Amino acid sequence: MRGLRRLQQLRAFRSLVWTPVAFAAVQVGLSLLLETGRRGLCDADYQAKEERLRARLREAPGGPLVIVLGSSRTKMGLEAGLLCRARKGSRLQVFNFGLSASGPVRELLCLHRLLDRGIRPNYLFVEVLPPALVQEGNFPFEGHWLRGERMQTAEIAWARNYSSQPGDLIRQWCTARSCPCVASRRELRDLLQIDMPAEARLNGQVLPGVDGHGWEFEFKTVSPLERTSYMQLTHGQYDGVLGESHLARPATRAVTDLLDLCRAEGIPVALVLMPEGSQFRAGYSSALRTSLDDFLKKVQTQWHVPLIDGRTWIEDQYFWDGHHLLPEGARIFTLRFAREGLEPLLQNWRSPFPTDQSRQSLLAHREHRRLSPNPVPED
Repeated sequence: MRGLRRLQQLRAFRSLVWTPVAFAAVQVGLSLLLETGRRGLCDADYQAKEERLRARLREAPGGPLVIVLGSSRTKMGLEAGLLCRARKGSRLQVFNFGLSASGPVRELLCLHRLLDRGIRPNYLFVEVLPPALVQEGNFPFEGHWLRGERMQTAEIAWARNYSSQPGDLIRQWCTARSCPCVASRRELRDLLQIDMPAEARLNGQVLPGVDGHGWEFEFKTVSPLERTSYMQLTHGQYDGVLGESHLARPATRAVTDLLDLCRAEGIPVALVLMPEGSQFRAGYSSALRTSLDDFLKKVQTQWHVPLIDGRTWIEDQYFWDGHHLLPEGARIFTLRFAREGLEPLLQNWRSPFPTDQSRQSLLAHREHRRLSPNPVPED
């Protein structure tokens, strides 16, 4: 009996020692995987979009590629697959790369990621989300959306230059890397397909509400009472921002840096303002509206970039919360976007190659295209 008790005590001691060691080893392994492996472990939303985009590229290899970067407004408002189906016999691929909680900084980050991973659009449309350009007190509004745990080390070094509180990004990154099994639990569950029905996993099906061309919708329809409730939530989130008068320098710089990157890469680009309901539009202060208009005019003039202004294109009943479109509204917007934006620009844009003046900067840029940790110069 005494020998059995000692054996049990030894086993308990070994478990006590090795369990935390094994746990720590798993965390170290996951942290290394976050830095060197699939980006889906730290930014599942981005990875899901990229995988769908690669699937479309395999269907039509070598064809022209149009990518639309944007926020959840774009994600829910542009039915890219409809644009592809409307061009029968064409190899053109249009992909909706809208991501929730995305402003100009995250759009620029997405473009860097795509280029670094060998995905180069022939044509690019970039949503301008007006609230994401706003300086809310002493804090850029998009700063609430930038999350350090979604980024890798080089990206943190780059993104902190667009943040008024870079320490927050670094703390978030450190916390996520110290215990990735907790910080990245959603991404790990997605990677292991734990929450997906077995039949969907076996057949590789896309989840309901998700389109293979990147379009996703939240609700098919909403009742008047539901719409009122959702609009109240929207006003609670944005009313304070829309009452401001100044634009955030990091956000506006991210827009112009994205345009500079497209110029260096020889990628034709256009800016897009997505639809907003009448109540949402009425919430802008006159000073903020003037600041936005002045900035957009400056960008159009200095960068010679087209602007598709769709803010008033859709009637209120086609929104479910005042600025996100229902599927019927998305279809109406998509068809008008094709007619007044996509088709005219595709006809007018020439082959996306750099001019002689930008060829030297293009070659230099491609040598250093990975995200740079160097500070972004002040305006």
